[in-house]
Amino acid sequence: MAVWNRSDPKYLMGHSVDYEERINWERIRKERLGKLQKSMRSHDFGALLLYWPGNIRYATGTRWLTAFTNIEFLRCALVPAEGQPILYELMGVESEVRSFSTPWVVDHMRPHIAWNYTGAGLPSMIDHWAREIQQGLKDLGASGTRLGVDRVDPAMVQALTSKGIHWFDGRDCIYDAQMIKTVDEIELYKIGCAVTDACLDRAKEAIRPGVRESEIMAVIADTGYRLGMEFMQATVVASGGHTNPYNREFTDKMIRSGDLVILDVDLAADGGYVCDYVRVFLCGEKATPKQKALYNECYESLYSAITMVKDGVTTDKIAAHFPEYVDDKLKSFSLLQLGHGLGPVFYLPPIISRGVSFEYPMELKENMIIALETYAGPPGEAEGVRLEENLLVTKDGFEYLSLYPLEPKLTDKTQPKTAADILVRSRKGGKQ
Repeated sequence: MAVWNRSDPKYLMGHSVDYEERINWERIRKERLGKLQKSMRSHDFGALLLYWPGNIRYATGTRWLTAFTNIEFLRCALVPAEGQPILYELMGVESEVRSFSTPWVVDHMRPHIAWNYTGAGLPSMIDHWAREIQQGLKDLGASGTRLGVDRVDPAMVQALTSKGIHWFDGRDCIYDAQMIKTVDEIELYKIGCAVTDACLDRAKEAIRPGVRESEIMAVIADTGYRLGMEFMQATVVASGGHTNPYNREFTDKMIRSGDLVILDVDLAADGGYVCDYVRVFLCGEKATPKQKALYNECYESLYSAITMVKDGVTTDKIAAHFPEYVDDKLKSFSLLQLGHGLGPVFYLPPIISRGVSFEYPMELKENMIIALETYAGPPGEAEGVRLEENLLVTKDGFEYLSLYPLEPKLTDKTQPKTAADILVRSRKGGKQ
């Protein structure tokens, strides 16, 4: 009997409809909460207190003004190791909207006690909040157990401690649940990457002399929102001299004929899952030998690293293919020669860096989704090149989720599957 080839990134099923089996949102909510609670039990947490919006969504299937609640403490979720979470929603219209828009949480929703900006009222308000959390733990049968948290501020720390609540960093527990994707989550990533494909394509069409970086950013945002993007995470438009050193903040700079243009599109589409991949384009028809050489250098470092990806490989084997950089000297990561996991909170483990992975390697696992990105642009050069891909880790290797083609004006190479592909194409396409 024929079945849908759901593992093929090119086979995109898309939004839910009544005439095909596509995204199953009820299944997503059930499986995500199940993964989270399984991880809680293995980390010995009786409950999790979640304030980060992507984590609240992961546990409850609800959202509200993601960019705003990234920095504010206005709503949270209390998740038990068994049973249904309590959603503490902002009082007033937000709770009213939630009562009819998300019926699966109505019976488990309580008003959130916000303490932000209350001045002299802070001690009283934060104590009120802590008493509500204390009661919630009691009602969930989690009093006296270890409470994991994903974000705190000083007032929260004092208030929880004053109530005798033993709180700990819960992020590793959350990450362990989020790293391995379900079949529906993988489908959502394919949708997000398809939106990113479109954003790159429209932006490429808009690149011409005299167009500003900010105008290209507007094209990306317009295309994304028209196709269902929920928000942009950290999109970059860098052209000409802004490509070296790599300037991640777009400006009103005009693009000139002959400029390289780096587009790093980070967006969240359906389900809030963040996609993150990079293409570089040429404003004009003919690249210089130096531009092609930089592109080839970036290509070699990125795709030689990518061909190492598969279930069971450790991150040090991948990082060994990255160019040496300040990561090596400072034993950290620079966000330039980098790999990272992707999920509803953008960056997830594993972080892949020469400064971290050699000493603290992590193992890739089947159905992780990761991004790998490298850069070529020595100090003193006029321009630089950056490329990035989003990958689904499979048992025997990987699948590209980022399918927009490489810039034919700069290379005749394509996305390789093996190291041999890179070498063959380097010999065939090494015309500089």
